[in-house]
Amino acid sequence: MADEGASDHLTNKQEEIVQKCALSCTEMDKSDDRGYRKVVFLIGAGASTSAGIPDFRSKGGLYDRYGPDLFHRLTLEHFPQKIYDFYREFAKQDYAPTSVHKALARLNVVKRLRGVVTQNIDGLEEQAGVDTDLVHCVHGSLSRFRCSRSFCDGFLTAKEYKALIPSHETPPKCFMCGQDSLLRPDIVLFGESLNSATLGDALRALVSCDLFVCVGTSLRVQPIASLPIEHVSRDAHRIWINRDAPPDVYQENGFFDLCIQDECDNAIENLFPDLVQ
Repeated sequence: MADEGASDHLTNKQEEIVQKCALSCTEMDKSDDRGYRKVVFLIGAGASTSAGIPDFRSKGGLYDRYGPDLFHRLTLEHFPQKIYDFYREFAKQDYAPTSVHKALARLNVVKRLRGVVTQNIDGLEEQAGVDTDLVHCVHGSLSRFRCSRSFCDGFLTAKEYKALIPSHETPPKCFMCGQDSLLRPDIVLFGESLNSATLGDALRALVSCDLFVCVGTSLRVQPIASLPIEHVSRDAHRIWINRDAPPDVYQENGFFDLCIQDECDNAIENLFPDLVQ
């Protein structure tokens, strides 16, 4: 593994990976075998911190400010105001895509992006211009809201939901099913199951990639933490980007071909020059 991606410590294989990443910045021709053709990213909270969105566990992060039970199913049931207060604060901000998101969008344009498996709920991938069908939000998204009753199919866009906020001091109720149910963010809370269709799309992307890039996630929250090691082919090249080292199971397994312990934006800008604009 490379120490912070320093070029004088790279093996021949790692040099090849870096060069192929740079070649992947160009428009892909059907006969072009340079660069990667099916790039898949798995991204976490660290990919959005430079946009001003706090992560979960750092000092001053969401858990520090709201408590570790913020995104738990029982909080929604018994203390929904906590989740509602979080969203009111989130909605007041004007978050912009980071270099990571811009690179995703450019890889999409040059037809080299196979998919983005995101643990984030901020919607910055699509805001940057990544095609919706390539973004697999395994933990849901704040881009829409739905009734908390499973039998109600009604939902609102974030824009429609924001219009309700000024006239409600308490969480708005669903007006579609008439059951006095809470309108909740369409996100997966702890204690809830992942959406099987979204998870299936994510797995299909992972198994088919020729380059896997893990950015800004600790890979410590299951079941997502096990997906790469279980589903990404050993024939694919695999890159780790985070300030911290990968979990022990990934280090012991030698899963990642190249580990870059650096700020996410800086690492992406170096790996994919000309993609961030």
